[in-house]
Parts: sequence; structure tokens; C-alpha cells
Amino acid sequence: MVRVTFDASTLIEALSGQEPAQALLEKARAGEFELRIPEIVFARLNDETRARFNERASFAQRIRPPSGALGLASLGRFALGGYPSPSIHGSETPGSASWRHTSDDAEALAAHESYNRRDVFVTSDRRLRRQAISRGTMTATPAELVRILDQIALSDAHARRRES
Repeated sequence: MVRVTFDASTLIEALSGQEPAQALLEKARAGEFELRIPEIVFARLNDETRARFNERASFAQRIRPPSGALGLASLGRFALGGYPSPSIHGSETPGSASWRHTSDDAEALAAHESYNRRDVFVTSDRRLRRQAISRGTMTATPAELVRILDQIALSDAHARRRES
């Protein structure tokens, strides 16, 4: 079974009913793939969004980078290759909102990669996708993954008809 990790924006879009992310959430609920949410993404949800998560996506597995203490420390993220390179992300002031967003993205990507790079990391963030691809991680936008899953379902349906 395919395992998929949502980044923060994909999860928020899905919980807000925005397509195609909502379609992915429904496919996960139907068992078409295993959904995983990085713990850092869940921790950053506001109360209203967290309540929607508990109603609609509590089946998702929450994941962390390897070694909680190491993954949460700046040195740990750096050692894991978690901080994206400045050449991709530009210069950010440590402690700023953009720096925190980038470090949260890096932790989410590290959590995903700690399980299996062959799984799919779903994000619409171009910079984060470039970073994931440069690290050998399979990535897709929500729309791309919906198309892929639909093609797999169609192929499976054709195979079942041939067998019967």
C-alpha cells in the first residue's frame, strides 16, 4: 500500500474542503493509501483546525523525525540534513516567521524520510518540492497524486474485469 505524508498546507486545504486536497483525504479514508501527518504539522494547527482533524482525519498516523530529542534540536535537524540550503530558500533571519516555517517544513520532510523515501511527500510548495527531490524523495502535488491514484484504480478495475 502506498504511504503518503501531507505537509501543513495540504492538510489544512484538505480539512478546509479545498480540492484536490479534500479528494485525497477522502481517498485515504477509503483505504486507497495510508496517510501520515508529521507531528510538527499537527502541533502547529490552531484549535479550530485541530478539531476538524480529530473529526475527519484522526485515522492518519502521526510521525516524527528519528530520535525526538535529536530531531527537535537545531543541531539535530542540521545533522539530519533537515535545514534546506540557503541557495534554495534564500537568507532568513533565525527566529523569524519565514525561518520557523522553513524549519517546520524541514522537520516534516525529515519525519517523512525517516520512514521510507519511496513513499510520497505531498506538497504544493515549490521550494519544498525542489528540496525533497534533491534529496531523492518522491513528491507530488495534491492534483498529481489524485491523477496517479485514479489511474491506479482504473488499471486495477481493468485487471479485475479481465480476470473474471
